[in-house]
Amino acid sequence: MSHPTFYDQAPRIRMHDPLAALLGASDDGLLEYSYLDAVRLAGHSCPTVVCAFRVARSATIALFPDGPAIRGEIEVRMPAPEAEGTNGVIAKVL
Repeated sequence: MSHPTFYDQAPRIRMHDPLAALLGASDDGLLEYSYLDAVRLAGHSCPTVVCAFRVARSATIALFPDGPAIRGEIEVRMPAPEAEGTNGVIAKVL
């Protein structure tokens, strides 16, 4: 998939996934999620996707200040139904 090169300049979200290590998806269980991954999940790039990705990155840093976030140890709840406003897009990225 071709994409604008500035997508690659966005900071990444680092996570540790013990299951990824066990199943061989990552030797050490460390995974990095890029802005391009968020675009692929949402199906497009827009201000909502950018903000959701930034919130996700900030949250993982705040919740796991001593290292990468642990996949599966974060729960996200949306205040309204998926079809209301931009909740569906935000929920996909988070």
